[in-house]
Amino acid sequence: MTRSPALPFDPLSVHPLAQRWVGFTQRMRRCDQAYPRRLDALVAAVVALLGLADVLVKDRDNPFHGLHGIPLPAALALIAGLALPLLWRRRAPGAVFCAVLAVCTAQWSLGVLLHSDLSVLVALYSLARYARRPRLPWAAAATVAAATVLVLRVAVISEPLLSLFFVCGTATAAVALGLAVRIRQAQIAATADRAARLETEREQRIQLAISAERGRVSREMHDIVGHSLAVMIGLADGGASLAATAPERSAEALQVIAGTGRQALGELRRTLAALREHPSRPGPPPARPAPAELAPQP
Repeated sequence: MTRSPALPFDPLSVHPLAQRWVGFTQRMRRCDQAYPRRLDALVAAVVALLGLADVLVKDRDNPFHGLHGIPLPAALALIAGLALPLLWRRRAPGAVFCAVLAVCTAQWSLGVLLHSDLSVLVALYSLARYARRPRLPWAAAATVAAATVLVLRVAVISEPLLSLFFVCGTATAAVALGLAVRIRQAQIAATADRAARLETEREQRIQLAISAERGRVSREMHDIVGHSLAVMIGLADGGASLAATAPERSAEALQVIAGTGRQALGELRRTLAALREHPSRPGPPPARPAPAELAPQP
């Protein structure tokens, strides 16, 4: 059996910062698996706080001064429309993306720009990451259309083409990150499934080897016991018939019977000793790592 070539050593893997990052991603993954709704609520709360900060800011020169003549209730409604759908970003990523993009498009058409607009990137990531059938072409077309409204309607944007390129590039990065995590999760699941199938096949091979060994030992013991008993019965019958006429021949028959029995007992002991020295079932296999530990992801 040929061995696969060893992977080259990567000095970055033992760097303290890399180890801290790996530990952080492992903790985040465990937290994401244990408390998914709490993390979604945290994301929605951060988006809402970013929008509230824009609404409450008093610097008129700040392009993210959120009101721009929009009543405060309308601004709060926009922030809620951007933040609340993120609570369902795992269960209904397509609907969440449509809702968030619709709110963003309506907001940008009014010339309003908020930090809460980052929710559209979260929705794009969730669409690529969690949707069963992510319809990325139409999502990309809708995002480009909304970005066009953004660069044409928001007054603080002075270079529409450059801004459109930047917005589309950022959206592409969000989709790429979601797809990368999705593909990595699929690889981890496939690796875990393959390990489980290999373990099942190993157990089956062990059971077949045990059955074959038991059959071999049973046949050997049957041959030993059957042959020895046949010889001993024949000698006993002959010795019994010679007991009255030739006692010395009867004594020889008894000695041969004893020798045959000792020989059979010795062969049985050797067979059982060989079985003990070469057990068919090996010890328990080492524990397999959990899927979350195979390749931590942020």
